[in-house]
Amino acid sequence: MESPADDVDEMLDALDALSIEELHAYAGLYENIDSYDHMVSYAYTKTLLSRKTHSPDHQMEMDQKLRQWVFHLPSDSREINLRTFALAKMHASLDKHSKKLEGDWLAIRLHGINDSLVPWNDTISKAHTVLDIVQQLCARDERFVFIKSAINVFIEEIENHPRYAVLGSVLGELSPSLMNERWETWSREDYSKVMSAVSLHMDYIWNTDGNAEDSSESGHQAFGMNILVDIINSSIYEILWVFNIDLPEPPTSRGQSSEGVTTILSLLQKVFSQSQSMEPVLMGGTTHRLDTSEPNKVDAYTPTYKYTGNLESSVGHVRVLQILPGDEEATLECRLTECDLYEDGIPEALSYVWGSEKKPQAAILIDEELFFVTTRLHEILQRLRRADEVRTIWVDAICINQANMKEKVHQVRLMRDIYSSAKSVIIWLADSDARVGGDASPQTNCEPFPEGFEGVTTNQYDLSAMVDECQKYSNQEAWSREVTVLHMMLWITFMHIVSNEWWERVWTLQEVILSKNVPIFHFKGHHFSLDAFIAARRIIIPGFSGGKYFKKMMASVSDKSLKEQFWRSTPSFTPEQVAIEPLACAMRRSRIERNGEDGVTLGYLLIKTAMHRASNPSDKVFALESLLPRSLGRLIKVDYHEDIMGSVFRRILAQYYCSGELELIRCHPFLYETQRSPNMTLDAPSWVLDMTTYTLQGVIGGVPNAPNDATLDGYLFASTIYKPPNVCEVAIQRFATPWTLFSGARCIDQISATGPVPVLDERDIEDTHVTFVLSIFTAAVPLTDWDSLQQPPEYELMILDRLFCLANRFSDVKHRDSGALLKARNLHLAGKPYFVTENGIVGIATAPIEPGDTLVWLHDAPIYLILREVEEGKGKSTTQRHKIVARAAIAEGFYNTKSLIDNAPDQQLQII
Repeated sequence: MESPADDVDEMLDALDALSIEELHAYAGLYENIDSYDHMVSYAYTKTLLSRKTHSPDHQMEMDQKLRQWVFHLPSDSREINLRTFALAKMHASLDKHSKKLEGDWLAIRLHGINDSLVPWNDTISKAHTVLDIVQQLCARDERFVFIKSAINVFIEEIENHPRYAVLGSVLGELSPSLMNERWETWSREDYSKVMSAVSLHMDYIWNTDGNAEDSSESGHQAFGMNILVDIINSSIYEILWVFNIDLPEPPTSRGQSSEGVTTILSLLQKVFSQSQSMEPVLMGGTTHRLDTSEPNKVDAYTPTYKYTGNLESSVGHVRVLQILPGDEEATLECRLTECDLYEDGIPEALSYVWGSEKKPQAAILIDEELFFVTTRLHEILQRLRRADEVRTIWVDAICINQANMKEKVHQVRLMRDIYSSAKSVIIWLADSDARVGGDASPQTNCEPFPEGFEGVTTNQYDLSAMVDECQKYSNQEAWSREVTVLHMMLWITFMHIVSNEWWERVWTLQEVILSKNVPIFHFKGHHFSLDAFIAARRIIIPGFSGGKYFKKMMASVSDKSLKEQFWRSTPSFTPEQVAIEPLACAMRRSRIERNGEDGVTLGYLLIKTAMHRASNPSDKVFALESLLPRSLGRLIKVDYHEDIMGSVFRRILAQYYCSGELELIRCHPFLYETQRSPNMTLDAPSWVLDMTTYTLQGVIGGVPNAPNDATLDGYLFASTIYKPPNVCEVAIQRFATPWTLFSGARCIDQISATGPVPVLDERDIEDTHVTFVLSIFTAAVPLTDWDSLQQPPEYELMILDRLFCLANRFSDVKHRDSGALLKARNLHLAGKPYFVTENGIVGIATAPIEPGDTLVWLHDAPIYLILREVEEGKGKSTTQRHKIVARAAIAEGFYNTKSLIDNAPDQQLQII
């Protein structure tokens, strides 16, 4: 490293004599720092400017510039040069100039470190306040225990965070009086301690991110603050629920700032105080458990083996299955042993889909006693059994006592650690044609390529081998017939794998994402790694849906028989299956890049898993616990005794709405829209979504453009609605209690007329459709307004035509094929309620509506809603409230729709 210039004294004297303008010019000479001397000159110049102009901006510019310079150095010299910033300031023995520069700089940095610590300490202080409240609540009712767990984990995460730990250690060695003294009064020992502390802090910042300290600091604090807000909101929700308290007004400010957290915390203290004079209430009501074609894991499982031990009270204890050696036909003999997850670890963990059996029927021996498992699991265990040694593996259906709910809840909480500590995760893709629920598999009736077809010797189900072979020809412009067949086989095998039901199950996400090592898939007698699957996807997906790869493959086929063989061998699949598959891979990659940190939010997971399925609907929520940051995951109350819709979905959706998001309402219908019986009374608010059903059917590529693919749900999902500018945010955050969703909104217009979309006459479908659209037009637009329309009537009619064809683009209705599109779309729309509002807005509703209902846009919502005013009183207070009665698609751009939306006033709504 170069030494500082010998004439530092003369340089400092010269710089000190310069004017501010001259210092600016001098600093500009060294903007492009390329040597140690340049750096010293630039640092001194900027520091002098900071002193003379009394502005810290120059100091901040200098810090950022020098940090950037250090990080552009080669990595092998960076460790040495990390100290150059401090060396540029450290010349205390030279003279008064450098001593003052050094002292001023150290004092500024010390106060900056202290200021950085303040919000962390503030967060911890507020968290302890919450913990004190929750502990008192736990003493009265065990339903608050999950929140206590969340706040304890949160405090531990904050206190052990590396950034907070460094800040604390930096200041922990210093006397508090140093913060209030001028540097000139520091002793030599104090001076040395401050220098060491500041250097330690700066080394940490440089070594961890290399970005601007302030932005990185605020990012960590904001994420922690958001989690604390979620914990406080959940605490408020649970108090209101357990003590049956109604909240007449929402919080008055947003919670993601320090002031907002203080406001939310005050509300928590208020409702806690109110609850102290009340007794807990067991919230009952109609149990709404959906009838599904898939078995409930608990109901379908009735083991005869008697479990020993009590895992729900043991910290980190799990059972593992030891498969004893034997030949292929011998009875499966196993042992169950208990181990400490954190001390012993797990050799292997199995991931698979349970299957469609209503009751386990295949017998195995565990500790010489009969134990019944599903036929699918029996087949898997047989294949996993080794001939000459014991195989130890964790299998959820056996290692967890499925009949013991407390144990099951306890073990679900350990899923994160089970899969992340397993040395190997085995993913078993079922070979059979039966899907969960008894539906036919996409592989059914698929005819495999004959062995050795066209000279290809690679087994068509050996994905790893086929990827290796295909990669040899990746740069070839033209393919031979043999290479073409090879790529066809890869395509077909990939589609077999993607269309496997394993990808659709919500529980399987954690088993890929959390695995410590690369998971291994077993499929049709072969195995391949997740890396091999990703490599195959990189070959296949660029050509999906007629892209370059697919066109090249098909262009290489000249004879008809080969193409016919290809289509006979290709399994059927849906766009949803192709969309589901990359999520696990993407989240695993993101987690690895973040060094194991969980940075995802609840809203992200709820949207991304909308299409995933679970045998027990509660698992749509419970399976997300291990994928969230640990403290946030603990806010998911895992309780299989709770009512699914009235408690499980209600609680998670309230937490989601409190985050300010609404995107999920385009992914699922509301519960009242999917109730299975017209006589069923739903014990849930109108804002609760049916998360067992998703609205993505009928959507391809974001536009429902195929005649038989579009549905009203798909149209709502794919449409982008007009969002008015200059929305006046009501002075509240979006907030949900167990009964009420508070939200800012625009009440656009009242419905004046409604009726069912008619079934079109197939004999003259075009004319009957035009007649219907024209009748809607005349109902919406008074004849007196026809001459004053801003657009020709023909254009207005085309907008209505597009709506009632469920087409997002004019081209979809301009080029329809002889009524085929009309017929297919009318098949989905017939009977759905259309509506016209008082001022001429036209739309279609997803559920029955009435004149007098209101078309509403909730702030930031992706779709329109129709609300109905409801009089509901609690106690002595009666408040005007609304309930959601339908989702709505409207003919945007029609008549004066846009101006009505723009001019509607912003107001606060209470939705029950």
